[in-house]
This record gives sequence, C-alpha cells and structure tokens, in this order.
Amino acid sequence: MNQRKNHMTDCAMNKFHILVLADIHGNIKAVSRILSMIQKLNLRIDLIIIAGDLPETTPIRLILQYILTHGNLSKTKYTRWVYKEHGRQKFVQNQIKSVKTVLSLLGSLEIPIIYVPGNVDCYEVQQFLRTWSSSKLFFLTTKAIHIGSLRILGFGGSLFSPDRYKQPLCDMEFLPHDFSTRLKPLYKLSKTSNSTSFDILISHEPPAFRYNTTIGEITGGSASISKFIDHMKPKIVIFGHYHELPLIKRKNKIIYVNPGPLTCYYFALLQIEKNFIHVSLKKINPVRFDFKNMIYSYRSTIVRDFRFV
Repeated sequence: MNQRKNHMTDCAMNKFHILVLADIHGNIKAVSRILSMIQKLNLRIDLIIIAGDLPETTPIRLILQYILTHGNLSKTKYTRWVYKEHGRQKFVQNQIKSVKTVLSLLGSLEIPIIYVPGNVDCYEVQQFLRTWSSSKLFFLTTKAIHIGSLRILGFGGSLFSPDRYKQPLCDMEFLPHDFSTRLKPLYKLSKTSNSTSFDILISHEPPAFRYNTTIGEITGGSASISKFIDHMKPKIVIFGHYHELPLIKRKNKIIYVNPGPLTCYYFALLQIEKNFIHVSLKKINPVRFDFKNMIYSYRSTIVRDFRFV
C-alpha cells in the first residue's frame, strides 16, 4: 500500500516513467516477454501509452480458412474478406479475444493505460474498449485527458494508403479529407484552453515525412497532423503505424517518438520530470518461432536522411 501511495505522490510531483508501445497486433508472446523484463529489472513504470493497432489481424486459423476457401493468399483480398465480407464475424471475435488477453496482461501492472486506436481496430473492438473495466484503461481518440499533471491528447486511425489498396478497407482508414475533418474537435479544445497546455499528442498516423532508401525517396504521414502539431505545439508526439521507422527525432523543440512495433519486440521508455525529458528506444530478444514477429519483420528498410516536412 505504501509503495502505491508513493507512486501516486511522485506522479503528482511531475515525475513519470512511461512505457511506450505501438503496433502490438495481438502478439501475446511479445507482451509477456516485456512484462517479464520489467519484473526482472524491477523497472518503475507509472503509465503505459499505446499508439494503436493492439488487436490481432493475422490469426493463423483465419488465414488457413481463407486459403482453403480461395486457393491462395492475397493480402488485399484477405483484408477485404475479414473487414467487409464473410470473414468479419470470426475476425471480430478473434480481435476482441486478443484485446482481452493483452489488456489482462498489461493490467497486472495496476497502472493507467492510455490507448489510441490504430487503423486495424474494428468498430466492435473500439466499443469493447470503451466499456473495458478490468484495468485503468483510457480509450482516447479525438479527446484529451489529464493523468496526474500530464495533459494528453489522442487521435486515432490512419490515412488510407493507395499504394496498398484501391480503397479504404480497415474500419479506421480514412481518405485525406475525412482524416482532416476528424481533427476538428481537437482544434476546438485549443480554443478553450491555452494552446501550450498539452504535453503529449498520441496519434497512430505520424506527421508528414520523407526519407531516402536504395530504391528512391519515400513519403508518408499526414500533412493535417503536421499542421495540427504546429498549432498545438505539444512537448512530445508519439505515433506508430510505420513499423520500419522506430525513431526519436527533435524538431522545433518538439520530441517525436515512434517506439517501433511491439509485435517485433520494439518499445520505448519515456521519463518525464520538471524541465527534463528522456526517451530511449529498446528491443528485446524475440521468442523463437514467433509467427507474428516473422510476419511483420519483413516491414524493414534502410532509412536515410529522414525528416518531417
């Protein structure tokens, strides 16, 4: 009891040790491994922030069912099948099951969890998260919250990527105009409070960026989020979505953090005290023969000359 009381007192004194996660994709093995590490090293963690894509999207049973039904495996057609067609019911059930397991594991730390939905979260999962009561979960999308002295904004979903599909398929993928429109409630928050009053912005989609690779220049992210960041000027911006871009970047006194995909055993540790912010990117050894890690590990490339635009 005294340890818990001291923890809350430190939070009130502007001292936070935060575990930053993104793109879990239902990888229970990775979640269990990171919890074991926290326990083994006796790490102090006051808050967990998850920047989207918590539910599982590649369950082996559904993939096998799709292959047996269609005779092949097409990423685009599989995605359409589980979000728009006959595979949705089992897909939703599997997503909710994976979310329950992940939150039960993380909830064992008995600390607040802030979750911003990614592009893979189906509507039913979001409704489930809004009513989850087994842990101190704050489902944050287009909303603001205070945790102790920290003032946090959350914005979920992602831009539709035309290089992947011809039209949006996941429930939380949006065309640029719709994505920009969804930001308007956050602008209203800035009119009712000091524009410098927020410490952290959590968004699954990153601000607009570009970088070079051996195959040429790559662009991505959202110009609308970049514009909003320029308007609100948070101290820290946390995002995910781009698995190949675990990074810490400073621009105009703002710290940008992509912890990398936890499904591939990446995460970040964030320490905040008065006039002091420290972020470190981490990776732990994956479990052998981890199917999800193998699936998502292909999303890597050599990044050069990265910059936000």
